[in-house]
Amino acid sequence: MENGPHLLGKTHRSGSINWSQLTLKQTAVILLCFLFCFVAVVWRFLAIVFPTNKPSEEEKLVENFYAHRAAYERLRDMLLDDKELLRIADWSIETKKSRVPHIPTAGDFPANRYNEYVALFKQAGSKLPLRDEGDHPMVCTAVWAGGWAGDTQAR
Repeated sequence: MENGPHLLGKTHRSGSINWSQLTLKQTAVILLCFLFCFVAVVWRFLAIVFPTNKPSEEEKLVENFYAHRAAYERLRDMLLDDKELLRIADWSIETKKSRVPHIPTAGDFPANRYNEYVALFKQAGSKLPLRDEGDHPMVCTAVWAGGWAGDTQAR
């Protein structure tokens, strides 16, 4: 045992804090430090996983459309021609036959057509070409989307 006065909150020779001898104020300061570190780590994690997703200014969207108008028109024509296609992205497609997004196979959707779609929407700066069902389908390409679930906004 140590010779001399025992100071509250000091560490023993083993290097651990004797929590039972800490004052309420010392305990509160330590816990607040832990809480602050925890909040900082969680905030940084969320900032990495969900980065700020601000929409492009409309002027830039319009400029991009006119700069890549031929690609957008070709995408429109292809979407109108491919009546079985509903949605296409660089990671998958969705068709009327298979509502589950999947990588196109040889019998499901032609690989050269899929590659042409991917090249065109990357050239145009689009994220996701879409097609509605029906006799007069709406076709569109998403160039920006942000939000979560029912709070999603798109342009």
